[in-house]
Amino acid sequence: MIEETGSFRDPAGKIFYHKNKVLRKLSASGKERFDFLIKEKILNKSIEKNFLINTKVFAGDSELKNDKNNLILEHENVPYISYPYEWSFNQLKDAALFHLDFNLFLLNLGATLIDSSAYNIQFQGSKPIFIDVLSIEKYKEGEPWVGHKQFCENFLNPLILKSKKGIKFNNWFKGNLEGIETDDLDKILSVFDKFSYNIFTHVYLLNKLDQKFKSNKSLKPINKKKFFSKKSLILILKQLKKFIANLEDHKSISTWDDYSKNNSYSELEENKKKEVVERFIKKNNFNLVADLGCNDGEYSELSLKNGSENVIGFDFDINAIDKAYQLDARLCIAYLTIELKGSIPEDLRPLIGNRIFGCDDCQLACPWIRFSKSTSTPDFQPRHSLDNATLASLFSWSESEFNTRLEGSPIRRIGYQRWLRNIAVALGNSSRTTEALVVLEEKRAVASPMVREHIEWAIARLNDHAAEVD
Repeated sequence: MIEETGSFRDPAGKIFYHKNKVLRKLSASGKERFDFLIKEKILNKSIEKNFLINTKVFAGDSELKNDKNNLILEHENVPYISYPYEWSFNQLKDAALFHLDFNLFLLNLGATLIDSSAYNIQFQGSKPIFIDVLSIEKYKEGEPWVGHKQFCENFLNPLILKSKKGIKFNNWFKGNLEGIETDDLDKILSVFDKFSYNIFTHVYLLNKLDQKFKSNKSLKPINKKKFFSKKSLILILKQLKKFIANLEDHKSISTWDDYSKNNSYSELEENKKKEVVERFIKKNNFNLVADLGCNDGEYSELSLKNGSENVIGFDFDINAIDKAYQLDARLCIAYLTIELKGSIPEDLRPLIGNRIFGCDDCQLACPWIRFSKSTSTPDFQPRHSLDNATLASLFSWSESEFNTRLEGSPIRRIGYQRWLRNIAVALGNSSRTTEALVVLEEKRAVASPMVREHIEWAIARLNDHAAEVD
């Protein structure tokens, strides 16, 4: 059992590692918060909406046991831990918006976040996820936003610094792990900058109040119910969200941010390099790949497409990191329908449409395609009438039919289960017909758990569409 030294200050519970599991031993106060999350179903709802890291009560073993006074949680393992001072502008921006969205979501459930530390957010691929379950507690009417100052110093101030002044926050953040103090930012910003309502409120005014409090700690308490109603708090969070969403990165030209386009490789050499990387990745079933000097993430994307579960990109040029971050191969329809082995994320399913193997959008968009003509060459002719098949008829295939009819086709490599998964999503995105509902129901009874999940999603989606029409 190895303790996580970074959690020594947390009164709610200590993190430790045991047999490749991330565990958290709760204190009395931590257990009280967790009980509240379970009772109000906030834990499950937050996990289902992809706000919160997967968390459950640890099943225990001979060495560690749960009891009433010693509750242990098990958290999903994040492949790689990163820190806000390592993030690009858009990473920090997305994390800030995610934090605000999560707090708004919790307020609707009668809960709130008790702190606003950027260190409570990690990235799964390019998606932020909240990892500190015990930072959630019951909302009390009239309570001020206790994490306001911390949110500003961890998120808002670094973003304003880069957006308004073009000053990188990374080294500053690294030197002061608590973030960029409002007093320091206030001194840098011009009078013109402070004409912004949000900068005036959350930087200038907050700093004045903070300095006044430090110099006179006997200030009279504020009437909380008058100034900090839930309605007021929601309004503040929404205003901040709108302001941050409109902040743009003030970029300067860097050494390596366009290296993928302007380099010393010939086209032949570059293609050879890609072939070597592709062959190497396919040969080895890597769980985690490190892309050193990742630049815009081209080879990270190549690794993901060829079977790597996770890729971590490293580059000392923050502009390059930002380009790589904004290119997420896991959002590619080809990746979701072909390379992804498990469940397709629910929020991405509607975006796939009726595609069941890749997308070919590049061909649809290519202006030269309109000049193409049909060919009589046998190799390019549709097989097994796939050009006229309906989704429902394809979904009704047995595994033997799938293997027989797609023999010699690249589609066959995804296997029967992913074939059914993809068509279930496509059916869910199609029109509600009796035929579609019948084949979905027929397959649901015999489908694997992974496929059944997508079938049930499709049925629910079709029924929702019907209800909206009615």
